Amino acid sequence: MISKFKVIMSKQSSERQEVIADIQYLESLIVLEEREIKAQLIRQISKATNIEDKIDVLGGEVAFTLGKMSARIKLIEKALFDDQPTAVSQVSEENTVATTVTNTAAEESHEFVDSLSWSADQFPLNNNFFHLENSNGVLCRWTGPAPSTDIVLPVNRQKHQEVRIGIVAAIKPEILKALGIYIDGIKIKYRLSYIEGVNYVSFVLPKITENFGNTRLTIALPANYSPHELNGSIDTRQLGVALSEIALCGSPGLYRRFLNRIF
Repeated sequence: MISKFKVIMSKQSSERQEVIADIQYLESLIVLEEREIKAQLIRQISKATNIEDKIDVLGGEVAFTLGKMSARIKLIEKALFDDQPTAVSQVSEENTVATTVTNTAAEESHEFVDSLSWSADQFPLNNNFFHLENSNGVLCRWTGPAPSTDIVLPVNRQKHQEVRIGIVAAIKPEILKALGIYIDGIKIKYRLSYIEGVNYVSFVLPKITENFGNTRLTIALPANYSPHELNGSIDTRQLGVALSEIALCGSPGLYRRFLNRIF
């Protein structure tokens, strides 16, 4: 009971830190926008030669700013209430065949779950994972040798589900900013956060009301590297990222779905 309570409290703490980070990011955007509007007004008013022209410039800038706000509000409304996923790009067939290896354990599953939490020692069979390792007390598996890894998730798609992937290490730090997340071949937006030594990739699974099957999650990296070629280590494995967990975090609210769309 105590252990379960600690897990719940830890999850709530992580979610709270993520929300705080989102709010701080939005506040920084507001401050930046305020500075840009003031600078634009000063530049335009300084060009006016008399009070009438200054008033016209002020009115024009205010009207322009309000117009931008209106357009952005419409985009926000669309992001909040449009349940259809936006196809950004497809994983190329060549890439899928040449560089992707799939776990087969869940391929035939037709039982779709609302709750899922896999630690590294519970990941489905996948020959694009290396053996189980321990990184600073956290169990993980490195992806490789292929740059892209497919993982089949038997999840219920009749409602929005937030997915979180834990990454404890990357063979190169810049890989984290260049990785691609695909759901059933469609590239989707994700949020990257850092909490207590673990990088978390979070995204929302779009809702499918009917005729859905297993969900194929693809983690695509620009390239893999071996420790040997980077620093002369005796480890010649082609490594990507070290995954520690894959979990469903429940149904996100409108706020979380909105952030997933705009970031």
